[in-house]
Amino acid sequence: MKDYRKIVTDALNDAVGIELKEEQYNLDLIENGLMDSLTMMNMVIHMEENLGKRIDSRSFSNDDFRSFEHILSLIRRI
Repeated sequence: MKDYRKIVTDALNDAVGIELKEEQYNLDLIENGLMDSLTMMNMVIHMEENLGKRIDSRSFSNDDFRSFEHILSLIRRI
């Protein structure tokens, strides 16, 4: 079983350069200027590599990248 929390943590660290503490998992990354469309695509690439499968761009929206918890929900459902 994949450690989805680690995948999200690593993706955020690589794509955004931040490491969130657990109490920050609901921080709005878009509203706080930490996530934009280029960063989202970098996150998708990182997650594809770590999940071992392609993520169809129709399977997510910008809101799926709003927070750590949103990203975690995204990779759990794909």
